[in-house]
Amino acid sequence: MEQQMLSAQVTLVIPTDKVLIDKVEYQELKKKEFDGWVGMKEFVAKSNRSAPTISKLLKRPELIKILSVENGGWVYYPKEGSHWSFHYKEMMEFINKEFYNKYAGGE
Repeated sequence: MEQQMLSAQVTLVIPTDKVLIDKVEYQELKKKEFDGWVGMKEFVAKSNRSAPTISKLLKRPELIKILSVENGGWVYYPKEGSHWSFHYKEMMEFINKEFYNKYAGGE
């Protein structure tokens, strides 16, 4: 049996209130939309620095005064037996605008 190749042109109409984007771009947009709390693992992944480096930086007294949730900030400093928590949007803003520029990425 001989195979035939067929080519066709299809026209799709996308409504004006819709957009067509790549799946990867959509997933990135969904991540940016997230407005919850994340742990140290996420901070490490987004900043490309180790947990000890980040901890050392965030434990600076001048940063505790600004960043601690107890002072209206976005960092929950762990008490004995608990874990770091970071409000995601503020964490990303800090990484993008201050982490490398002001603090050399924690180094």
